[in-house]
Amino acid sequence: MPRMDPVYADPSWESYHGSRSGGRYPSEEAIRFFMGRRPKDRAPRVLDIGAGAGAVAWFMARQGAGVVALEGAPTALKRLSDTLDFFGVKEGVEAVAGNIMRPLNHVAGPFDLLVDHYSLYANDESSLRAALRDYHRLLAPEGAMLSCLFGPGCSGVETGRRTAPNTWQDIAA
Repeated sequence: MPRMDPVYADPSWESYHGSRSGGRYPSEEAIRFFMGRRPKDRAPRVLDIGAGAGAVAWFMARQGAGVVALEGAPTALKRLSDTLDFFGVKEGVEAVAGNIMRPLNHVAGPFDLLVDHYSLYANDESSLRAALRDYHRLLAPEGAMLSCLFGPGCSGVETGRRTAPNTWQDIAA
């Protein structure tokens, strides 16, 4: 059972995870990053930022990593547990409930790899800059971070409410 913390990120993520099943398979960029950057001489320690339903966590645990799956939506944490069961992953993943924008409040480093698979992008730039400084503190000296982001040209860009430079909420799907 995940450690529970009363501080969660944007409550819209709970709504999102409550209305969708979430993917069960990691993206090619996450697989390539992990396979290319993991330490070869030992099991890597990985932080899955905004773990969602666990597509990244189960895969990396199956490859021998120790994964901390940081997620702010309780429904997503339940789905993560279901995903781990589905793939028969019994160990190697620690689910942590907490705000991905305040990682130092919830997890302790160092981590060999940080994986942000389309989670941090959904926050305003000033908050994101502060969170990235915290994530940098969690990295091991030879560690690496993958951050997958949406950008100009993606569907929905500039269709919602602009809340800050380069930051939009309530975008059209």
